[in-house]
Amino acid sequence: MGVLPKLQRLPMTHSISQLNEIEPAARDFKLRCDLYEGVGLPIGPIEAVYVVLSWGGIERQSATRSPSEGKVRFESGVLGKEGYYEQLEEISVRLPPDPTQQYDVFVHVYVASPLGDRRIGYRRYRTAQLLSEAGWSAAPQWWQLRVEPAVKDSVSIHGAMLLLSLRFGTDKQVKAAAPRRPHVHIPKLMRYELRANIYQARDLQAADDNGLADPYVKVSLAGASDETEVIERTLQPIWYRTVTLALELPRDLSLAPKVIVSTRHSTLVAEQQSSALS
Repeated sequence: MGVLPKLQRLPMTHSISQLNEIEPAARDFKLRCDLYEGVGLPIGPIEAVYVVLSWGGIERQSATRSPSEGKVRFESGVLGKEGYYEQLEEISVRLPPDPTQQYDVFVHVYVASPLGDRRIGYRRYRTAQLLSEAGWSAAPQWWQLRVEPAVKDSVSIHGAMLLLSLRFGTDKQVKAAAPRRPHVHIPKLMRYELRANIYQARDLQAADDNGLADPYVKVSLAGASDETEVIERTLQPIWYRTVTLALELPRDLSLAPKVIVSTRHSTLVAEQQSSALS
């Protein structure tokens, strides 16, 4: 006798009502992004910058803006909204209610040049941190950018920041918190002066082959910056100097960027020393 074929079980079938019961739960979520300003971006004289908001396979791109006095201002391109900050088109995605199963939000910063566009930095947000119950504020906030890994050896974005606002939640939550989405007027600027008293530093990291460094301090705010003198061959520099910046900031200082104070190593001194020895 021949071998009888094994009985195969037919695939399980379900009615529409049963399929609805076993289908994973999902809700409609919304993401809004308003762009304000950027500072500290490494942009050349013939280059410009734009921002791309990415979430769930959907992207929203800002207008391309050129820098002015070290700053980039994202002004609305909507007719009749000149003089207001830019609002990116709202993104709507249907997702599981569990934040651990949702897409992360990315804000990418690109530099546009005659030789092509390149991403120089980004910021990543998990949706769980963007919820109001997690303490998130939809008010404008300054965020320091993370460098794009592909250009980290050729581009420095230390101190590069974006001022933006993000509002995230279910369709019901977003409409309840902000039923309207008014444009924010670009404020007039006032004259300010920043004074940073630089005294000394201790136990800096060695940067030269001799185990020492040639440190100096750079103070930056809103596109303006100044530096102390370089103290050669030391890890315990003493400056005792006041760095003064004259600048213009909004009357509402919550819209002003953060002050960046960084200790740096002077490669110019190292190059001069190397040239003298050769």
